[in-house]
Amino acid sequence: APESPDNTPVKVELHLKPIQSMLHHQKPLVFLLNSPQPLIWNVKAENLELHIRHTFHVSRGSEVHFQQRNSSLFTQVQENLPHGNGRLLKYAQE
Repeated sequence: APESPDNTPVKVELHLKPIQSMLHHQKPLVFLLNSPQPLIWNVKAENLELHIRHTFHVSRGSEVHFQQRNSSLFTQVQENLPHGNGRLLKYAQE
């Protein structure tokens, strides 16, 4: 996506909710939000258990904003996320 006219990072909406067969997602989730340019990720999470830590890894210069206050959602900004799907998968597994 191109940068916005005032050179601020572009905003991306990310809506997370469990599949229909689950009332609440009860396992820890790890999200790798990677982009070649800085983005602002606006995350709306529904029905994620509050006592389980969910982690968002984002590329340098990017930010994660949560619509609801939830202490189990955690952001970790990485200086350099690996490039390529295989390397990102290996990073996530580690």
